[in-house]
Amino acid sequence: MKKLLIFLAFVMLFVACDNSNNLTVKPEEEEEILTSDEHAALVSDKIVEANTNFAFKTFKKISELDTAQNSCYSPLSLSLVLQILYNGSGGETAAELADLLLLNGIEINDLNEQNSHLIRSLIAPDEGIKIEVANSIWCNSNFNLVASFVANMQNFYLADIFNYLDVNAANDWVKEKTHGLIDKITDESPEEFLNHLVVLLNVIYFKGDWTYKFNPQKTYPSQFYLENESGENSYRITDIMHSSGLDFTYYFGEEFSVARLPYGADKIAMYILLPNKVSEFSWETETKISLDELISQLDYETWTNCLDNFISIYQGEYSLFEFALPKFKLENTFDLKKILKALGVHNIFGSPDFSNLFDGGGYVGKVAQKTLIKVDEFGTEAAAVTQVNVDGEIPQFKANRPFIYILQDDRSKSILFMGKVTNPSGFKK
Repeated sequence: MKKLLIFLAFVMLFVACDNSNNLTVKPEEEEEILTSDEHAALVSDKIVEANTNFAFKTFKKISELDTAQNSCYSPLSLSLVLQILYNGSGGETAAELADLLLLNGIEINDLNEQNSHLIRSLIAPDEGIKIEVANSIWCNSNFNLVASFVANMQNFYLADIFNYLDVNAANDWVKEKTHGLIDKITDESPEEFLNHLVVLLNVIYFKGDWTYKFNPQKTYPSQFYLENESGENSYRITDIMHSSGLDFTYYFGEEFSVARLPYGADKIAMYILLPNKVSEFSWETETKISLDELISQLDYETWTNCLDNFISIYQGEYSLFEFALPKFKLENTFDLKKILKALGVHNIFGSPDFSNLFDGGGYVGKVAQKTLIKVDEFGTEAAAVTQVNVDGEIPQFKANRPFIYILQDDRSKSILFMGKVTNPSGFKK
């Protein structure tokens, strides 16, 4: 079940001496080589529950505040990048992030150990699935990351550390880690990117073949019924895939049902949650609950109850069965700073304590996520990148406005040339 919950979180991202931080670097030792399944088995129920409740909590708020009809959001990408920020925080800032991430009662070293297992469990789970979880930390060259923070990020989070800010390099890193699905994280100019103090990035990439593929010849234009619409506006014609559905398993509840569609060797799956119709007649479209009402019900307990009660069609009382699912491709960009503020997070955007991260102070200026997902007869490909910018005032002297210049021999204090520049665009070679 832990493996299933891990995937749920996916669908619904030079060194100075240590100065007073509360992190303990794992000592050098010969690492035991574990398989993906063995790593997954070591992810504790406490972490699974925290991540799952965080996923549903943030998804509810996104669904409430974001006006997009369709969405693709990666709660795991957001939680990982915020847990990296949590590692670098102290005092009230750490307490606020612990509340947000539902990590109270979990020691920071235990969290890092658990995330290490979680990240490694997603590496090559089986031959039919490719997953990449990547973290990177980009630090302004005027500042230094805390040594133990860097060590923990590399040991537990497999993070790439860059002691410079280069927008082209950051965008190239995102494009590489998402296998070209997302070609860049920001449209900032190189100069604008240099104004940040630290940039944290997390990427999650997924490509999986269905265990039971759909026959493309059984995909054809069909009606997809819309909520709160009537008459000619009540449906859209879209390509819908069809199968007998006998290979899938299901949860049949009073108000909603869930179908489980596995990938590869059946370790990871997509779950389709569907409000039940009031009537089973084919022409009836009214549902017992709306999609928003279904979203409001979701939490760890409800989801765990669903997972514990899946059955095959052969176990149900069905003589005939039909399964249909539309092909779809979605892209989203989320302003997650707005979402976090709506969830009561304020300290990281004001005067936070990032003393365990680097020596530059600062505040979180941006939390954003880009996502893309494609679902067709053969499987699913998806990517997410989450960005957290730590910003602040950087001491600087930038002659990017009118100035006076003096060329002087400092021995005799003789001024050889002087003048002013109010419009340097006249320079010609």
